[in-house]
Amino acid sequence: IPWADGSNAELPPPQRDKQQLFDVWTTHTQHCRVCQDALKNINRATIFAYIGAVVCLTLGIIIDARTVAMTVASQTPEATGSWLTMAPSGGFWVAIAGAIILGLGGYLLKKLSRLFYVYEFEHSHND
Repeated sequence: IPWADGSNAELPPPQRDKQQLFDVWTTHTQHCRVCQDALKNINRATIFAYIGAVVCLTLGIIIDARTVAMTVASQTPEATGSWLTMAPSGGFWVAIAGAIILGLGGYLLKKLSRLFYVYEFEHSHND
């Protein structure tokens, strides 16, 4: 091989420590401005998703409490029955669905951000 004259033919020993082998932070992310910016944006989006989930959950509880209070206040006790047996309103379910979606989105973003630190891969699991 023409370029082999000035190169060292001896290869370095294989890396056996999987923690060092799959360490993406030390080998790349801490030196890459693009990856650091992406990680910062993912962390911001995670925080906003969790805050949004809490806001949606709180809003759902408030909507349900107002619906129950308005129904109980506008009808006689015999017509309403127990307030515990009243079905939640549609707004409650929309707010709860929003909280679940945002909470799940925050969890998945957090899971994605871990790949900037460690990315484990085994060829035997590549099916």
